[in-house]
Amino acid sequence: MDYAKATKYADISVNLVDSLIAYSKDLKSDFENNYSELTVIYSFCINIDRKQEDVRLQNIKQKFESLPIYYHSNVLELFITRFQNEILLDKNKEDLTHTVLEIEDVLMDYAQYFEKSLKRIPSIFEVLFLYLQGGLKYGQHKEQLSYLLSNVRFQHRVLCEFCNKYQEIYQIKLKRTVYNNETQI
Repeated sequence: MDYAKATKYADISVNLVDSLIAYSKDLKSDFENNYSELTVIYSFCINIDRKQEDVRLQNIKQKFESLPIYYHSNVLELFITRFQNEILLDKNKEDLTHTVLEIEDVLMDYAQYFEKSLKRIPSIFEVLFLYLQGGLKYGQHKEQLSYLLSNVRFQHRVLCEFCNKYQEIYQIKLKRTVYNNETQI
């Protein structure tokens, strides 16, 4: 991959995070006490195709579609860091616990099932959406999800750990697809 292409993707990534932060700020009053990174991600994923007239959502969707999945975990990392620092204004960190690792494992199971079933590596955002959808719509992992959604520090730690694990497992494969102009897997 050439330098111009890498710069283009870096610019899109930063611009995408800026757009997600702006979207987050707009949603803050809608969620009150349950406002967190995951509620923003879930809201975006739910509304992306429902609200075709929302130019802001369509702009975010276009950026996601133009950005190879390889960069999505970087976008998520930057988004959750900025969300914590700029929106929640909470610098305190949650300890790494057994429950954090359990949820991380469940998220990775979703990713690997998705990969096996559809023969492509999912975006890290797709994995989070599937996990939330499974819990909210179908009652899967109800206790974990309840705690995850009610504790923003815990949620932040889970998301950070999941980003790290996802990158550890998938970054080499995804990087190859970007640099070799290949399709997935």
